Amino acid sequence: MMAAFVEQEWGEKAYTFHRKIKALFDPKGLINPGVIINDDKEIHSKNLTLTPRQRIAVHKEIKRLKAKKRNLSLANFKKAMNMA
Repeated sequence: MMAAFVEQEWGEKAYTFHRKIKALFDPKGLINPGVIINDDKEIHSKNLTLTPRQRIAVHKEIKRLKAKKRNLSLANFKKAMNMA
């Protein structure tokens, strides 16, 4: 489930009920902020991160470049990753 579509999936009545329950147990919004119950319909496209496999590949590439003592500028990194 994505926060932007939960209301469409569950319906307005169920979504409103879940929001009230969330507000009762977490009035300050500290537990999983922005997850599932969220007013921002674009939340699913914000704060994207790499997958664990992508992070490993990036860290390996950074180590490889450091071993060659290359300049780790963004342009050089993109070029090395064939992203230019």
